[in-house]
Amino acid sequence: MENERKIRILAVDDHRSVLEVYAIIFNSIDKKYEVDFNDVNNCRSAYETITDNINYPFDLAVLDYNLPMWEEKQMYSGLEIAQYLRNTMPGCRIIFVTMQKEEKVYERIIREDNPEGLVHKIDCGLTELTEGFVQVLEGKKFYSKSIEQANLPAIKPSIA
Repeated sequence: MENERKIRILAVDDHRSVLEVYAIIFNSIDKKYEVDFNDVNNCRSAYETITDNINYPFDLAVLDYNLPMWEEKQMYSGLEIAQYLRNTMPGCRIIFVTMQKEEKVYERIIREDNPEGLVHKIDCGLTELTEGFVQVLEGKKFYSKSIEQANLPAIKPSIA
């Protein structure tokens, strides 16, 4: 397509079905983008994929908060993957997804990474998730409904 923009996506989740849904979403977004979709399922493979692509950075990473860790490199969750991405690919936008319900987890993610998106998996349907991915690709912030409704002062200015 003439107006396509190539985007590189890294998706990290330990559930194969979730990764497949992400691939479907990114490959169907209004055909605005030519998508190079990469998926992995743990901290070690995420670290190695980022390292292997250091000269060809990702535009967007969708990271699960809870991931199988890699103690050798002190990668215990999606937060450490996000820190590694920020250091090696500073232009990469990050969306965190989580099943965690505790506001303290949301606060930690925002405090330690300040991601461009934060999604609670349980309350985000396919349409909202797609809209969120597009918003972040367009340079905006995105928070799913339960994140918006949580008492998180750090995100209140970003919510219209």
